[in-house]
Amino acid sequence: MNEVVMSVYRRYCMERTNAHLSPEHFALLVQIYPSIVVARADGHIDANETKALHKVAAHLLGKGGGEEALKSEMRYVGWDVNYWREPFVEALKALIAEGAVKPVSIVDFMTSVASSSTGSLLGNIQMKVGGESDTPYISEDEKQAIFDMVRALELSDEPAVKKMLEYTFSHEA
Repeated sequence: MNEVVMSVYRRYCMERTNAHLSPEHFALLVQIYPSIVVARADGHIDANETKALHKVAAHLLGKGGGEEALKSEMRYVGWDVNYWREPFVEALKALIAEGAVKPVSIVDFMTSVASSSTGSLLGNIQMKVGGESDTPYISEDEKQAIFDMVRALELSDEPAVKKMLEYTFSHEA
């Protein structure tokens, strides 16, 4: 496991003594972190965003198990995303640098979570059954959080990331 990630993992476990994550599952939490930041951009994480975050977790976990522990830690990190920002961003940058994580997947997760919710209860009720919309709605706060995270992760010049962001935000309603 990457030394930067292990250092953040040890700090996390010291501060969150009841965390039951392996280093490998912690690395998945680090990958999901930007999506948690985006979900929290409007001040709270609603039910549709939680559902989308759980889908991201399930995708990353595959059939490996540990979903409940990961969901618990996602909730914990979501309560105070700013506290964990610097160490999680550094850990994710390290994972990206070593090729363990594809930058475009991080952006894909963020935009998927952002488009899972309209930001309002009435808007969410009006969304199609299944929580998906033909035209993704991404609020200005979420859009700003996505671009802030892309800059923090130093991904602005990645061709696949640029292409995905251009496509996503040129097709907004």
